[in-house]
Amino acid sequence: YFINRDTFSPYTVLGLGAMNSSHNGGSGVGFIGEAGAGFTYEVCDNFLIRSDVRYRYNQNFNADLQAGTNEFHDMVVNLGFVVPFGPKPTAAAPEPAPAPAPEPVAVAPADCSTLDGDNDGVNDCNDQCPNTIPGAQVSIVGCWIVDVKFDNDKDIIKPQYFVNLDNVAQRIKEHPELVIEIQGHTSHTGGYKHNVELSERRALAVKKYLVDGTHSPNLTTRGYGWSRPIDTNDTEAGRANNRRVQLEVNGETQQPLK
Repeated sequence: YFINRDTFSPYTVLGLGAMNSSHNGGSGVGFIGEAGAGFTYEVCDNFLIRSDVRYRYNQNFNADLQAGTNEFHDMVVNLGFVVPFGPKPTAAAPEPAPAPAPEPVAVAPADCSTLDGDNDGVNDCNDQCPNTIPGAQVSIVGCWIVDVKFDNDKDIIKPQYFVNLDNVAQRIKEHPELVIEIQGHTSHTGGYKHNVELSERRALAVKKYLVDGTHSPNLTTRGYGWSRPIDTNDTEAGRANNRRVQLEVNGETQQPLK
């Protein structure tokens, strides 16, 4: 067995067999085996030196006639040369490497200033309410707005705002799947508990109007008092902006209903 084939090629030898022998008129077959190691050395093309050392075992077929000679153990050293015939074998050509995978083409991200995912007229860069329902009136930041203002410490909706709430009711009727929290807010005037109660009453007033117009079961209310102002409380105009009701649709807070 050649461990590798090169200019210097080591190899191993293992053999089993039988030998037919005769002695003093008797004959028989005895077991024979050998093992060893050696090498070949390529001096030039088609001429190699070969040498190996082998251990050989012989079983004596005639041991009954030769006392003390049941078996023979021999060490054999071989030295010779090899002359190969035919062309010298050549190594198989390596398979060509696979072509490199093409580099992925980078796709430039879309410019949000040119996109309007909810078609509300406000580009996606500036749209703070990206899921506004179709047909809703929106602010400059893309959020659903309705113009409803309350007098100080009051929860009465003035008739001038009915048309705005009618528009909200129409949108809700067109989308009955909407779940809406109506959130009431106040300006920072008076005690906290009083303002929480006032903001809840404002939210309930809007809910009653919308339920009368939609019969939707998906409207809830919550009063936040003056805890979430959107404007300063140092001016009358700022306080008027804070007295508001806003919507949270499907978990997304919309701009205030002013």
